[in-house]
Amino acid sequence: MTLMISVCLVGCQLGSSTLQMVPDLRGKSQEEAMEIIRSKNLKADFVEGGFFPTTPAGYVVTQNPYPMTKVKKGRTIQLFVSQGATKVTVPSLINQNYGKAAETLKTMGLFLGEITEVHDNQAVPGTILSQNPRQDSEVLSGSAVNVSVSVPGLPSVPNLLDIPFEDAKHMIESSGYKLGSVLFIPNPNHARGVVYQQEPIPESPAQVGTIVNIIVNEKP
Repeated sequence: MTLMISVCLVGCQLGSSTLQMVPDLRGKSQEEAMEIIRSKNLKADFVEGGFFPTTPAGYVVTQNPYPMTKVKKGRTIQLFVSQGATKVTVPSLINQNYGKAAETLKTMGLFLGEITEVHDNQAVPGTILSQNPRQDSEVLSGSAVNVSVSVPGLPSVPNLLDIPFEDAKHMIESSGYKLGSVLFIPNPNHARGVVYQQEPIPESPAQVGTIVNIIVNEKP
């Protein structure tokens, strides 16, 4: 019985001594990976692994067997090497919905970058008005395309000129704005009690809640 156990232990030790831990070669250049492979008494088989914009050409992307796997000495390790980023022709995104444009770019290996909102009452909200790089430009995969997107335009400040003070107050508040400073300064060129100057100026775009200051020709 003792003899059999001893033989088993010797055999097991000899078997385990022929195994080698596979090193992690991901992110290594082909030259670095080759040096490590040789030092571990293993062999390398470099395979083109496709285009990877985040991994430079000639660097290992993945491997088989996986790192930290135990294999026999002399085993060939497959190393899939990046071919770098490929060139992509930028499509036209103009007048496309923002969400659809994002999906279009994703399928081409691109993505939406900086997004600028543009107040435009003529365009459909959420559509792309301009892009950079332009259509048909050649860029590397993984590049960003910056766009401007239409959003509903701002409302306009009502025209209060020559409107009686009380009516002007009502117009300001009903439009969603706030009455700011009110100055009563005589002006012979306007009827008594009407507004003859305002800020912001009439019909100018301004966000709801903006303060409107007025000057009235004498107290009504």
